Amino acid sequence: MRRTGRMVSKVAFLALAGLLALQTPALAGHKGKVKKVKPNGKGKAMGDKGMELYQQGDLDGAIAAFRKALTANPNDGQIYFNLGMALADKGNLPEAATAYEKSATLL
Repeated sequence: MRRTGRMVSKVAFLALAGLLALQTPALAGHKGKVKKVKPNGKGKAMGDKGMELYQQGDLDGAIAAFRKALTANPNDGQIYFNLGMALADKGNLPEAATAYEKSATLL
């Protein structure tokens, strides 16, 4: 069942990314300035902890860790992406789509 959730997560992200690319100039090759975000230590540590929990199958713990990481690094697209994966695997597709959308705007 876990593997199926990951597949749904990946398919949902790819579909969302395709839609966003059609609607967002930055994703469609726009040459605007991209702001690089340097994560702070606490946010990175919580993001790493979230990935560890996610890989162990603790979706609730991973979601909590990713959300805590985002309080420290609110502009970290990778953490939003990871949150989207965990939310999608949990079955919360509307929130996952929001996280993926935010990720796409930041990465």
